[in-house]
Amino acid sequence: MRPRTLISFCTALFVGLLALGPDHSDAAQTVKSLQVAPDKFGAQVATSRFTPSRSSEKTKIQFVGDNTQLANVDLQNMLQKTQVQKKQTHRPGQLRSTVGKRPLPELVFMGGVYLGGKLVTAGGTITLSKERAIKVKNGKCVFNTHYKIKNAGPVATPSKFRNRIRVDGAVNSTVPDPAFSPGATLNAGITMTMVHNTKLKPGMHSVVVSIDDDTNVLESNETNNKLSFRVRVKGSCKSGRGQRPDLVPSLTHPMSGKIVVKNIGNAPAGKTKLTLSCDKLPGNGRCPEPATTDYDDPAFPNHVVVRVPALAPGSSYVHNLSFWPLLHWSPGRYKFVATADATGAETERNETNNAVSSFLKAK
Repeated sequence: MRPRTLISFCTALFVGLLALGPDHSDAAQTVKSLQVAPDKFGAQVATSRFTPSRSSEKTKIQFVGDNTQLANVDLQNMLQKTQVQKKQTHRPGQLRSTVGKRPLPELVFMGGVYLGGKLVTAGGTITLSKERAIKVKNGKCVFNTHYKIKNAGPVATPSKFRNRIRVDGAVNSTVPDPAFSPGATLNAGITMTMVHNTKLKPGMHSVVVSIDDDTNVLESNETNNKLSFRVRVKGSCKSGRGQRPDLVPSLTHPMSGKIVVKNIGNAPAGKTKLTLSCDKLPGNGRCPEPATTDYDDPAFPNHVVVRVPALAPGSSYVHNLSFWPLLHWSPGRYKFVATADATGAETERNETNNAVSSFLKAK
C-alpha cells in the first residue's frame, strides 16, 4: 500500500472513531488492533492496541513498510463527549413527555356531572325517572347534562376538540355539535360549561364522559380526560312529554319579610335553596344586617339563604324571615331580589321565572 493511500485509510479510521459516540469505552471495545496483510507492494500496516484516556497521552500509529512514517494523534482533543437524548414515544394511558420542555395545555373536569338535575361523581351511581327528563321520545328519556371543564395548563389548546358521552359503550351525544360548530378551543386558566342531552332507556347504564374524545389536543396528562359513572332509569319512558317541576318565588309589595315558593310544574321538586339580596337605591347606602347567622351560606355571601323543602306539584312553601321585625331602616328606597332554586339543582319546565323583586321605602 502506498504511503498516501495509507494516510487516507488511517484518517478515515479516526473519523470512524469519532462517530462511535459519547463514551470512550466504546472506542476501546471496538478497536482492539488493526492488521492488514502485505499488499502487492510489500507494505503492511500495524497498530498497537490502545485505550483512549482522559490524559493528553498520544497514541502512536506506525506504518511499517518501504516508507515508514510515524503519526502522533492526540485522542483527547479528537474524542469529545456528546449527549444522547432518547426520543420518548406516547402510548395510550401514559403521560406524554414534554418535548423540549414545551408547555402544554391540560384539560380537566371541575367536579362531577349534573344529569337530570342530579350531581354524580366519578364511580358513583344515581337514579333518575322520566319526571326529570326534558322530554321523552322513542322510548327514551332525554336528560339535560352539564359539567364544567378547565384548561389547567399554562397555554391555550392549539387545536379544536370535542367532548362525547358514551352510554354502554356507544356514542350518545357530542359537543360542540358537528352540525353547527367545527369544535371548541380553551385558553389557559379558563373554565367552560359543556351542555349535552343524554338519551337513556329505562334500566341500568354505564356512562362515560370524555374530554377531547378525538385526542386532538396534546396534553401534559392524558389519563384524566374521562369520568365514568352508572345511571339507573326507573319507570317508563313512553309518555309523549317529560314532566318537570317549575319553582316560582313571590314577595309582598312593599317588602314585609314574607317569602313564598310555589311549584307550578307537573312533577315534584327536591330540596332547594332560595337567595334574597338587598340593595339601597340609588346605590349610596347599605341594608341593615340581620342579627342572626341562621340564614348564612358560604356559597352565597351577602345574601340571605332560605332552605326550601321538597314540593309536590301545585304545593307552596311560605317563610317569614325571623329577623325582619328587628331591622332598623334608614330613610331611603330599598330593592329586594328573591331567586328560587339558586343552585340550579332542579331541571325545570321554565328556567326564566326563578327571580322576583320587591321594594321598600323607609322614611
